[in-house]
Amino acid sequence: MVGIAEVLFPIPGAERDRSLRLAAFLDAGQVFGAGEKWSVSELRYAAGLALSWTSPFGPLKLSIAQPLNEKKGFDRVQRLQFTFGTVF
Repeated sequence: MVGIAEVLFPIPGAERDRSLRLAAFLDAGQVFGAGEKWSVSELRYAAGLALSWTSPFGPLKLSIAQPLNEKKGFDRVQRLQFTFGTVF
């Protein structure tokens, strides 16, 4: 289960360039097994900032985030993430 809320902003000084954007985001998610009952209280949350560029080679995004309710010893935390391409 995944949920994403994102607010997009133009980059100061580059307002006319629509290929560059800043974003503030809140992500929520969790993996549940088949037939397993799920609970909203089990979701993990993270908030952060992202810089995205729609380049001639495809979309690029650099994100930095902070977990809001990390479960120590259980969650694999990635505070910095670089992605290339589109999410389906």
